[in-house]
Parts: sequence; C-alpha cells; structure tokens
Amino acid sequence: MAQPARATPSGAENAAPAGTRSNGGGPKAAGSVQSLSARGKRTRAALVQAGREVFEEVGLNEARVADITRRAEVAYGSFYTYFESKEELFREVLKQVTGEMFEASAVGGDAGSSPRARLEAANRRYLQAFSRNARIMGVIEEVAPYDSYTQELLRGIRALFRGRIEHGVRHQQKEGRLDPDLDPHVVAQILGGMIEQVARGSFLQGESYDEDVAVHTVTTLWSNAVGTLADE
Repeated sequence: MAQPARATPSGAENAAPAGTRSNGGGPKAAGSVQSLSARGKRTRAALVQAGREVFEEVGLNEARVADITRRAEVAYGSFYTYFESKEELFREVLKQVTGEMFEASAVGGDAGSSPRARLEAANRRYLQAFSRNARIMGVIEEVAPYDSYTQELLRGIRALFRGRIEHGVRHQQKEGRLDPDLDPHVVAQILGGMIEQVARGSFLQGESYDEDVAVHTVTTLWSNAVGTLADE
C-alpha cells in the first residue's frame, strides 16, 4: 500500500466558519507553536487535553472556555494566548484524533509476516484507535453536519485512507491478481466504508462486536473480495 501521509486537506482552514479562523499572528498560528517556550508548550498541551475532556463530556456547543481553563488549571485570560476560541481549540483536538486514526490504518508491521497478517493487524489497530477515541469521535460526528472545517478535514482524512486502498487495488490489477474491470475508486470506497461502519456501529451506535470476531470477519471479507492489497 501507499505509505502514510500526514496533511490537512487543502483549503480546510479557509472553509472554517466565519469568526473562528486564526488571524495568522502570534502563538495561536499553527506554524508558530514551535516558537513557544517549554512552559508555553506545556500550557498549550494542557489546554488541548482539558478541551478534549470537556468536549467529550458536554459537546462543543455547551463547552465553555472557563470550564476548559479550570480543568487545565490555567488562568482564564491565558487561554487566548494560545487559541482565539473554543472552536479553534476543537480543531486542534480534531487534527490530533484524525491523524491518529489515519496512522492506525497503515498496513505495516513485521516484514516477515504474511500480507494477510499485516492487513489484519492494520484493521485491529484501526478499530482499537476508534475505540480509544470513541467519545470525541461522537462529538466530531455531531459537529460535522454544520461545521465546514470539520467536514473538510474528515473528508480529507477519509480520502487519504481510501487512497491507500485504491493504490493497492491498482497494484493488484497491474499484477493480474484482480479483475481489471473493477473500478479502483469504487472498490476503495466500499472497503473503506466497511471498516468505518463496523467501528461506528460498535463504538458510537451501541452495536456489540467481539473484537477478534470483527477483525477476522472484516479481514476475511476484504481478502476474499480483492486480496490483501499489501503484498507489494
């Protein structure tokens, strides 16, 4: 499969709702985080962690900056040194979570293991990552329908994830191991949607799946349909 990529979708910042964009100056700008002092980085990290906890408990709409700073044990006014609004802080949480989800989906691991074993490990990592992030993923899904930034970022992460699958499909077709008449893009949408829906059903919608059974079933269906997509 294609190697992992880490990127914010093009235009995502411009797609953010009016009134929630960074002005590009000061430590709030993403590119200037590295310029913070060690103490500043710790404070910012504490705000991000506290923000995540508050968002998980009450959602974005009900979250208050005062609740976040109290949880982080940071002065209220200090919040605005690092973030312009709770929405900007939510975006930082969102980028961290979606980045973890994307990395978890990479097919890698022991080079000596079989392609199927590597695919199975990747599926397990993805489901485990979704489980760890289930509460904030629920908030993200609540926010996405009305927040264009969240929509764009999720769309971009899904595009990267499914792009990996599409790359693998094309490789299988080139090697003569997969029906050349199958549309690689459609195959990627279907396979990517399958693992996403298993995760959403299990961790957001109250459906109950045994992890081992779910991983084995998804991997078997995937392999039976188009091979492992990992033997490159």
